[in-house]
Amino acid sequence: MQKNLIKIALIFLIVWSCFLFLGPLFSLPKVLFFMIINIFMAAGFVLGLIGLIIALIIVIARKDSVYLLVIMMSVAITPLLIIHMFVPVDVRLQATNDISTNIVDSPTYYQSRDVRVANYQVSWGTGWLEIPHNIKQHPALATTFLDASCRVISDRVLATVAYLGWPIYHPATTDTTIEVTASYFHDHFNSDFLIRMVDNNVGSDASKKCALDLRSASRHNSRDMGDNVLLIDRFMDAFEKNASITSD
Repeated sequence: MQKNLIKIALIFLIVWSCFLFLGPLFSLPKVLFFMIINIFMAAGFVLGLIGLIIALIIVIARKDSVYLLVIMMSVAITPLLIIHMFVPVDVRLQATNDISTNIVDSPTYYQSRDVRVANYQVSWGTGWLEIPHNIKQHPALATTFLDASCRVISDRVLATVAYLGWPIYHPATTDTTIEVTASYFHDHFNSDFLIRMVDNNVGSDASKKCALDLRSASRHNSRDMGDNVLLIDRFMDAFEKNASITSD
């Protein structure tokens, strides 16, 4: 039993790893790729739990060594646990493909959604996966108010974008908005990412306040599987690392 479970886990991990790195090379649509990855992770998690339960039964019943079985089963459940730390399962399952830190007054793209999706949509028979478009609030982030002028924040945003290697869409870039092509995993799994900076004209220290809003939208009409939440989180992590650039 132990050997069979270990073999199954090993084959599973090899297939999962190959798909993870080779799937995008065949231009598999983003939604299908992430759906299959999530199925793999869920199957690995179930396999790992079953293996760990069997290992516990073996130890109690026969006192046999199950170290290798425990290691392999632990590896099988790890991918789902790691992804859950970044984007919870309930967020990945939501019907979203457009996330913003401000849905009351959301940043506006240079081109309409119909144009942006039409330029990049690849069907591969994924029409049945399409969802109605709507902008959803980021589950943890809202508008960020910064103690610096928007001019200074703009320099910091540009430095962050350069650090991430996200190309700027220059026709849509102004003094207050910067639009880029963002990707977290593979380059052709892109989203349209918008950073908006607005001077906050409230309070005595208004000249030193800048309201920062972010928006990330998929270039398809299907679920994003939490990808846009990850992109916004990735930008904010890099943005905070570039805090020293804001010194006047």
